[in-house]
Amino acid sequence: MPFPLRTLEPLKLCRLEEAGGDGAERGGPAPGDPSGVAEGGGGRRRGAVPLFGTLEQVSSYALVSLLMQLSDLSRCAGDIFGGILSEADSLCHRNARLQRRLGALEELLARLDHRKVKIRE
Repeated sequence: MPFPLRTLEPLKLCRLEEAGGDGAERGGPAPGDPSGVAEGGGGRRRGAVPLFGTLEQVSSYALVSLLMQLSDLSRCAGDIFGGILSEADSLCHRNARLQRRLGALEELLARLDHRKVKIRE
C-alpha cells in the first residue's frame, strides 16, 4: 500500500474556533472584534461579544476562507503536477538511453558476418 504524500481536508468556512480549542482556527482575532483577541471556548456564554457584527462580515470572512482553501488546493495541485513532470522527464531520459544502447547493438549486429563466425560442434 503506498504512503500518502499529501492529505487535503476541507475546513469549515465560517467557524473561527477549533472543536475543543480556545483560539481562532487560523490563529488571528475574529473580524470585527474590537479587543483584537478571538473569543475562546465552546458554546454561547452570557455577555460574550458576537464574533461577527453583520451578515456582510460573515459573508466576507467565508469568501476569504474559501479563497485561502482554493489557494492551498492550487498550490498542492502544482506540486502534484510538478512531480508528474519530473517523473515523465526521468522516463524520457531513460528511454533515450535505452534507444542509444539499442542503436549500438544494431550497428554491432550489422557488422557481424554470419559466414565468418565458426560454430562449435
